[in-house]
Amino acid sequence: VLRFKAAIRLVEAIMEHNSFVKTQKDDWNLLWVSGALKPHVFQSLSRFQKVNQFPRTYEITRKDQLCRNMTRMQQEHGWRHFDFFPR
Repeated sequence: VLRFKAAIRLVEAIMEHNSFVKTQKDDWNLLWVSGALKPHVFQSLSRFQKVNQFPRTYEITRKDQLCRNMTRMQQEHGWRHFDFFPR
């Protein structure tokens, strides 16, 4: 059972091809969203429910946040461990 909160036709077609059925109920197995999920959604997941998002993914997916985090890690752990990242 699949629940969508995104209009992504390719993902929708693949899921339907693999026998997933759309629902608006709370008995879903997979929730596919295009934006960030609220913390209460993660907290209320059952063991069998999966989502395509992780909390705080913007920390590595947004360039400004990634740069900030990488710079902080260079300072904290030393340049030699992060020499692949330009100064």
